Amino acid sequence: MPTTHGVGSAEGALSGWPMGYTFFIAAFIMIFAGMLLMILASVSSGATSGGLVIFIGPIPIALGAGPQSSLLITVTSALAIAMMILFFLLNRRRSI
Repeated sequence: MPTTHGVGSAEGALSGWPMGYTFFIAAFIMIFAGMLLMILASVSSGATSGGLVIFIGPIPIALGAGPQSSLLITVTSALAIAMMILFFLLNRRRSI
């Protein structure tokens, strides 16, 4: 359910939804679109590669399949580390 917030508030200033919901829905749509693209690519050509990094707590587990899996694992690991750094930078407490 959308909530109404003032224009000056940080939450939902653009869409009327809280920022957490907006980011969750956007991430879900991007993941779903990526899965559809992978399925379409594997159907159209026989050779596919895939890479996956799963974080269980602070421990990363990297998986890959195909001829380009090492490159894909490296790229996904770098993206995961960049997202963690961005998360910590944006969520640090500002002391006044």
